[in-house]
Amino acid sequence: QLSCLLHSLMSQSVSGCQAVAKAKKSVAVVGAGAAGLAVAATLRRSCLVTVFERSSDFVGGVWNYSSDRNGGPMYCRLRTNLPKEIMAYPDWEWRRPAGVSFVDHDSVLEYLRSYCYDQGLDKHILFGQEVLSVSQSASIDDTSPTDTGSRSWIVQTSRSGPRTFDAVVLANGHYAKPMLPRLPGIENVPSGLVSHSCTYRRAEDFKDKVVALLGAASSGQDIALELTSSAEHVYLCHRGPRLQSALPKNLTELYAMDSVNFDANNNQFHIFVSTDDSSSAIGKVQVDHVMFCTGYDYNFPFLASELTRPSHVPNLYMQVAHCTLQGLFFVGLCTHVVPFPQFHLQSKLIEAILLGQLKLPDDAESTSLRDEAEKLASGVPARHLHLLGDDQWDYNDQLADLAGCQRFPVVMRLIYDDVRLERKLRLVDFRQWAYSITGPDSFEKRFVS
Repeated sequence: QLSCLLHSLMSQSVSGCQAVAKAKKSVAVVGAGAAGLAVAATLRRSCLVTVFERSSDFVGGVWNYSSDRNGGPMYCRLRTNLPKEIMAYPDWEWRRPAGVSFVDHDSVLEYLRSYCYDQGLDKHILFGQEVLSVSQSASIDDTSPTDTGSRSWIVQTSRSGPRTFDAVVLANGHYAKPMLPRLPGIENVPSGLVSHSCTYRRAEDFKDKVVALLGAASSGQDIALELTSSAEHVYLCHRGPRLQSALPKNLTELYAMDSVNFDANNNQFHIFVSTDDSSSAIGKVQVDHVMFCTGYDYNFPFLASELTRPSHVPNLYMQVAHCTLQGLFFVGLCTHVVPFPQFHLQSKLIEAILLGQLKLPDDAESTSLRDEAEKLASGVPARHLHLLGDDQWDYNDQLADLAGCQRFPVVMRLIYDDVRLERKLRLVDFRQWAYSITGPDSFEKRFVS
């Protein structure tokens, strides 16, 4: 059937690179979200895998919706920005819902739970164990049967003493620590009038309010549109190109939000914005609430602070393996990508390294540092060093080649590009398209009203 075709095509990349280790290495995985589950599924046969999950009894990470405003970035009516036809892990078919491509968070969570429990991945997960510390042993371990001459990794959790592993994979995501801009005047605004998108849950909470959003990436655009159903007016403030799609009448784009002012005597809240892209003129707009849709910092509080930055993780080979600390890996750092399939390929790269099938190049560290310096010098912001976008396809092919896997079919990119175009031209209803895979380089779509 057509719904199974991409699954069949992508599964070939799995069967083509199965490997069994003679002496299994012990691997700690931090997080049982979509990235951590991909790592566990890949390494469970070739390694001894232990997954540490902070939550008491559930997998899926950020895809668990909670009405609690501190419960994560999911909001009530969220639907995916990508169709499920290209979101699936290559070794696990998306079973339902049929006829719908852009699914809600409950459907994604159901898929992840099926991926976990139907394969028995839960046997590798220790729930309710928040990782407090990940560090490399001070001395070389000459007694290890798998890694003679290397340093082991020590993991300390909230419910157990130190445990030693041959390797650690950090898959705890990057949606936990909101990135808050330094906006002049914001420190004088009452806390209830300012928020980050991570606390947003329902449009009804802003009924008849005038709301200004700062940031127009995916979350900013989606929340702005949703707010128009309840808010009196919504202002979307950003420095990027103006949106090409038709927008609701009560949604207005503004240029950068430069500062804010709260007049406590008159209880008035104003934002000051550039009125054009030259930033030469400043406009004053009265609002009831400001919401930052400014993304998240990378956050690994259990690691030595010098190893990571809020904006990015430096010194990595293929955005996965640390160049100098043997046995330290990251999965899921990249942004603006099709995530689940990429998690799988990154996990396959880790497996190839752990099994000795792939060795990091001698110049891995110098190459990584040089590439980072060149990007920064060219004007790429540090927070975009893990942003791939169109580069994800060449990156995925490199991962597959290095891990000895078959590359993903080109239809994934074709659908991704089509969705991006539809979103640009018809932001309000692009999710009404339903996609079907018809071949390794072809697809069909229909508009479901």
